[in-house]
Amino acid sequence: MSETIKTICRMCLMGCGIIAHVKDGEVIKVEGNPDFPINKGGICPKGLSSIQLLYDPKRLKYPLKRVGERGEGKWEHTSWAEALRITANRLNEIKSRDGARAIAFPKGQAPAWDIWYDLWTRLVMTFGSPNLVTPANVCFFPRRSSYVTCGEYADSDFDNNNGIIVLWGYNPASSSLPASCRRIFEAMDRGAQLMVIDPVFTPMAAKADLYIRLRPGTDLALALGMVNVIIAEELYDKDFLEQWTVGFGKLAEHVKDYSPESVERITGVRSDLVREAARKYATVKPGLIAIGNGVEQ
Repeated sequence: MSETIKTICRMCLMGCGIIAHVKDGEVIKVEGNPDFPINKGGICPKGLSSIQLLYDPKRLKYPLKRVGERGEGKWEHTSWAEALRITANRLNEIKSRDGARAIAFPKGQAPAWDIWYDLWTRLVMTFGSPNLVTPANVCFFPRRSSYVTCGEYADSDFDNNNGIIVLWGYNPASSSLPASCRRIFEAMDRGAQLMVIDPVFTPMAAKADLYIRLRPGTDLALALGMVNVIIAEELYDKDFLEQWTVGFGKLAEHVKDYSPESVERITGVRSDLVREAARKYATVKPGLIAIGNGVEQ
């Protein structure tokens, strides 16, 4: 018996729509769902290889308990109830002897950060340890800060942009091929320009109308240099500044020290390219700096 099942890939946080082809209860093929709005039929190598993960002969299907010495590789099948009991007893044993702070709780990256992070945090705090160890500081926490401004995660509106798209330390060709990368190329087909700012000549840089290669760690100096040009040449939205912002005078005074020439010495980016990047971003409308780990950091 053969059937197709529409579902969602959870190999990363994008959640692309996929179609699983099932024969006699076994998945034999996975392909992108052309009707799904996020990926529109596209699928990355990770999603295509998901069958390998599903049927990997070494995949853990149930808890295993070590029966030999550490390193001998001797294990036996046990129940979830037994596995949870052993784990809880061991944690409580260490806590009663050395205190809760003697235990650290590392958590790796995973899709659905909100759900899993909150559950993991609840476990750690209930146990009494402050030692929650995650890579959230390089991705999840900075992005969550967008709540403060937007009330929800900010997202990049590639679908309605025919102006300029800036990828600053962001390479969707490797991290979001069927979704963001596809949408950027569709925007470029509609006439949008692409600017890539990155120390690495990425696949997206190869497609860019303007590529800015700067020294690693000098991004802020480049940004201040671009602001210097935008203010000096009065390329900013004066009505918006007067109605919605405070402190513009202090900003203008601060960036006087970041002329394109001084920024060139810091970043290695030629002063004429600093000016070109600033003018292009300020005058080609609408402008968009894509959400990504580089900007979030």
